[in-house]
Amino acid sequence: MVKYSGVRQLGTLDTMIRVINEFLEHNGNINIERLIKQYNASLSEEGRRKVDKILNEIRDLVDNKPNRALLVSTRVYLRKLRRIGLYTYWSLPLNDILRPSSVTIINLAGLNDEVQDHVVYHVLTRVFRARVNHVRNLPGPPKYPFPPVVVILEEAHRFAQPRAIKSTLSLGIISRIAGEGRKFGAYLVVITQRPSKVDPDVLSQCNSQIILRLVNQRDIMAVLSASEVLNEELGRLIPMLDVGEGIVVGPITPLPLVIRLRDRVLDYGGSDIDLSKAWGGVVGAGVDDVRRGGVEKALGTRVGVNGVLEALPLINEVSDVSMELGIIRGGRVGGSYVEVRVNDNSWSCEACGSPYDPCPPHVIALTAKAIKDGLLKVG
Repeated sequence: MVKYSGVRQLGTLDTMIRVINEFLEHNGNINIERLIKQYNASLSEEGRRKVDKILNEIRDLVDNKPNRALLVSTRVYLRKLRRIGLYTYWSLPLNDILRPSSVTIINLAGLNDEVQDHVVYHVLTRVFRARVNHVRNLPGPPKYPFPPVVVILEEAHRFAQPRAIKSTLSLGIISRIAGEGRKFGAYLVVITQRPSKVDPDVLSQCNSQIILRLVNQRDIMAVLSASEVLNEELGRLIPMLDVGEGIVVGPITPLPLVIRLRDRVLDYGGSDIDLSKAWGGVVGAGVDDVRRGGVEKALGTRVGVNGVLEALPLINEVSDVSMELGIIRGGRVGGSYVEVRVNDNSWSCEACGSPYDPCPPHVIALTAKAIKDGLLKVG
């Protein structure tokens, strides 16, 4: 209907569900013209013939009880897609994803697993189809004439799990690119920390492997099974590798190599949180040390334990701290402007407004930050 009416809204999930509802409620009697006229559109003669043919096929489904159940299942699936909130009547232009000599990063952080799966399936299917259409000179879009296209799939165990564990929507296209992509100029790089949770067919199609330290025996066995070059002797080295060391095997190198990666240059947010640093940086010297060793002396008054505990999470968030003529100022402390006058043991806080008792957590946080940065020396 979209093709022959020119109205994209007719291709929405809501319209599809509505058509199925009318079929089921009226036993196949549906006035498609009335639906199209709501969008101030009309069908061409060819379009009417095509649509009538499809509607007749759907009517046959309605007349047959087992096939009617198939139509109901289709409606359930369309409602599921609508709930995901990902599909609409227009698609992101492929040129926004693929550009020569460019890297496109699709960040799926924050999306639930089902939505991530559909995004990966949709993007990879379009990319692979574009390369196939170009190489085979097939009619119609999409086409992408600039090889090679290298797809790097991070956290691959989320999208290409073995079918016996979980069948994802994207596994089929991932397997196809892994197996057939090279002859169409589409290449796949699979990155995972759990190779045992990646489909064996996908792993076995990865001719070259760079293996960092693994300690789980299932993961080690999965890597050994997927590689024709990696032997048991090299396999015994895998759990003994140090951080940043790896084994390289496959056509990428004439002989197996043990390498050491250089230290990363850019900040990286995917590593585990170092609890000792996280707790040590905030609670570090301890509540008593913060109170008696610095803040209480600087403010000239006692500071309660609860006040310090409330202030601790804010200390490292204080920015632009400065001290001049005995006055400590900061950009913002918990969203509030704070000033501490050390010489006369007074302060002001935009949030609490208390000039006498150190308001938790703002005045305490600013004072502790000034001490930590070495702006305020407490004897």
